[in-house]
Amino acid sequence: MTIEVVRNTLNEARNALQALIANELALQRIAEAGLLLADTFAAGGRVYSCGNGGS
Repeated sequence: MTIEVVRNTLNEARNALQALIANELALQRIAEAGLLLADTFAAGGRVYSCGNGGS
């Protein structure tokens, strides 16, 4: 892997994060999800999560 590949990958990640930070609706939904998770754990509940294995 070259330094240029690393730089480009980091720039892509930065751009994606900047877009997310600018998206008020997305931020609100993330905050709501965090509260739901916290409330679930505080009540002794469980959260099941899965992904596609590629991340």
